[in-house]
Amino acid sequence: MVKYSVDVAQATGIKLPLSWWQDLLKQTMVHLRYRQSARVSVGVIGDAAMRSIHYQYAGSRKVTDVLSFAERDSVVASRQDGEYLGEIIICYPQTLRQAKEFGHSVRTEMSLLFVHGVLHLLGFDHDTARKANTMRAAETKILGTDISRTTGC
Repeated sequence: MVKYSVDVAQATGIKLPLSWWQDLLKQTMVHLRYRQSARVSVGVIGDAAMRSIHYQYAGSRKVTDVLSFAERDSVVASRQDGEYLGEIIICYPQTLRQAKEFGHSVRTEMSLLFVHGVLHLLGFDHDTARKANTMRAAETKILGTDISRTTGC
């Protein structure tokens, strides 16, 4: 039986139920026809923590909305609860700012950032126009709505 699980550490912001994260992961994986069990970790943090992590791993001192750290480049441990794909870090204050800027709910923005992070864990990228269009199309189809922008990661 295929299982999709999410480990969540929410240091700040709204506390979304574990089932919300797991349903969104399942929706993403089913859309992509990913037919094996998978796990991801997600951390929801504040501006200072995101700034620090972004500087440590990307050399940028600015706050970004989402960062992904994939396990595909190392030995991936398969366990009963599925292949560990990696970790997604979401900046909650940036989520609030972007939800307001783009005129939608915090949950909608959080959904976009989480799906965007999962796609990165699976190898999607947006470093060229073609890849960005492919990634945006996947986000739109998974979320069932047109997202006419890319995230700041």
